[in-house]
Amino acid sequence: MKPNYNKNNERTNMSKTRRKSYKKTKLQKRLAFIISLALIILISGLGIYIYQRNNNSDIPPENVYASADTENTENPEAESLDTPNHGSDKVAYLTFDDGPSSVVTPQILDILKSYKIKATFFVLGLEAERNPELLKRIYNEGHKIANHSYSHNYKHIYSSVEALLNEINQTNAIIDEALGFYYGNTVFRFPGGSFEKADCFKQSVKEMGFKYVDWNCLGSDAVSGTKTADEILSSTIDTSINKNPVTILLHDTNAKQTTADALPAIIEYFINEGYEFKTIDNN
Repeated sequence: MKPNYNKNNERTNMSKTRRKSYKKTKLQKRLAFIISLALIILISGLGIYIYQRNNNSDIPPENVYASADTENTENPEAESLDTPNHGSDKVAYLTFDDGPSSVVTPQILDILKSYKIKATFFVLGLEAERNPELLKRIYNEGHKIANHSYSHNYKHIYSSVEALLNEINQTNAIIDEALGFYYGNTVFRFPGGSFEKADCFKQSVKEMGFKYVDWNCLGSDAVSGTKTADEILSSTIDTSINKNPVTILLHDTNAKQTTADALPAIIEYFINEGYEFKTIDNN
């Protein structure tokens, strides 16, 4: 009997077809896996980017609800909105945001007391609730207390005008309760500054009877990563050149030990430059 070459050829062709199909399927699976992995990485990166834009990474360790100021959106060239112009008199306003904190704020108060200098503390309601005795000390030592929102949570605060005003009212009530009397604060600082905030937020704060205050000089101590005392001093000096008045932005959370370390040198620099330190009050 003659061998059936046609059947053998058919089997060979079918085998080759199966191998090609298998290789094609395997290649498609690999491509699908690579594309899926790339999409996962892209989505994860986008999620991290959105999170970092909405939340500052420099969160005080004792305050899981607060997102600290991100200075990449802060404008050191912008004048503080309601800080008066003192003409030829050189005036510096020391301001501290995000406290009071249990470790750093007392150090700052000790330093200010040793130089007989007064400052303005833009407090968070959440931190004032935790440290009411420090709020009393700030007041008793002649410093000014101002409002910096309750939570410092950008996503919540700027979700609506109502949310912003509620945080302001809540923090003012906490200040009054801690001090034991009606303090009557009408000074506010927007978390992150007012520079890129919608007009509806600014207008609503004014209509509420508040003045909002920004800054034109900063120590860059809220930038991600810990700054050394020398770096904070250098940034403060560099952003204060040829400015009068100077409204200095610093922070007094427990994460800002190097800010307290830099403070004596900052004070001495401005004294040597002929500046007088004043506080920001309701007027």
